[in-house]
Amino acid sequence: MKTASGSLRRLSLLLLAALAAAPTARAAIEFSYRFSSGALIPDSGQLVDTRLVTHPGLTSISAVSLDLDLASAPGDSMWLGDLYATLTHGTALENERVAVLLNRPGRDPLNPFGSALHELFVTLDDAASDSVYAITGDTGTYRPDGRLDVDPYAAPVAYSPGTQTLSALTGPVLASGTWSLLLADTSAFDAARLNSWTLRLTGTVMPGAPITIPSIATARFSENFDADITLAPGAGVEFSGAMTGLLTTAAGSTIRLGPFATLGPAPFTLSPGATLSGTGVVSGPAVVSGDLTPGNSPGILTFTAGLTLTGTSTTSLEIAGPDRGVGYDGINLTTAGALTYGGTLSLHFGVPVAPGTYNFFNRTAPVTQSGDFAQLTIGGTAGPPAPVVFTAGQGWSVVVDDHYLRFSNESGDLIITPIPEPAAQATLLALAALALALGASRPRRAGK
Repeated sequence: MKTASGSLRRLSLLLLAALAAAPTARAAIEFSYRFSSGALIPDSGQLVDTRLVTHPGLTSISAVSLDLDLASAPGDSMWLGDLYATLTHGTALENERVAVLLNRPGRDPLNPFGSALHELFVTLDDAASDSVYAITGDTGTYRPDGRLDVDPYAAPVAYSPGTQTLSALTGPVLASGTWSLLLADTSAFDAARLNSWTLRLTGTVMPGAPITIPSIATARFSENFDADITLAPGAGVEFSGAMTGLLTTAAGSTIRLGPFATLGPAPFTLSPGATLSGTGVVSGPAVVSGDLTPGNSPGILTFTAGLTLTGTSTTSLEIAGPDRGVGYDGINLTTAGALTYGGTLSLHFGVPVAPGTYNFFNRTAPVTQSGDFAQLTIGGTAGPPAPVVFTAGQGWSVVVDDHYLRFSNESGDLIITPIPEPAAQATLLALAALALALGASRPRRAGK
């Protein structure tokens, strides 16, 4: 006889099996790769710039966009209406995919020469409302031409939107990792040059699998990611959600945290020459040996498990107004931990030096403080500072543009006060002397 408990047990096992068989949620990611060139597009010839791209962890591509930077060849003048361009992913052996970017913009039976633009710096994106065929300015975001069925060497025809746009490149990532940009000059005279191009790929990666970001790439995570990430020298990464794995940095690498991003709780070490910026939260113990640049001009970075600024670090803070997080940069320390000053403090004034108190290092919990900044640099609208006076364990002071600047290690505040003009100083001294004289001549009461 079957029992209720036996049925429930079998049902539980079935549910567990279903969960185990269910696909793991993928994390959305965008990779961007910038390629410098400088190569010439021969007059009446072709240029093919082929790149082998590493797609770390990327399994499929859901969207593609491209930045294209073209200019006139030295001693010549580019004629945009002469140019034809395609972007190809893969090789013929793996069923390559092709998108048509340009097909002689502006050319039709009524305008046989097409667009006369002599340079181009545009983004090509299928989501754009205007086609690059009808471009009138040399910048902006446009939809690719897409007309694969129109011969670029034949007589011009009336324009009709094509379908072979960047969406033709989406789908599974092809194993060769090959991306080829072809640029052809279809008419005699007027040569051009390819300055650079940037490829952006949006897709998904499997969470839990460690990835390495190559040096030419920047990865943007729009969702949470739970695996380890290694940045090659020069690589970049941007987070909009939680990154709970271990992040390994290298010289020249960049990390940007969005306003809702968190990094941790794994320990975080910023290598010498690497940069951390943004407005998110670092929830693991942080050791900074590179460049710490809070905000996105300006903003606040938060550390919840302590912050150590080593001797090779540079902490860059901007002052552009009196309001914290809006007018000037700040660093928050929100839980009990340690704050160790060190390295260089770099102040950039976006406005003239003005009196005020600037709470650079705000503590909302007891923090053990130690160390000192070893150097101070001041730039922007501020004039060159007088020699800096460093007081061990206390802070520093300096005169800039007729103002005293005093930084307190204990409070984390920069206090700026004006230096009185000579006449005002003389008046203050006279009033002080008069007060002393009046105090000395005042009769005393009996018994005093």
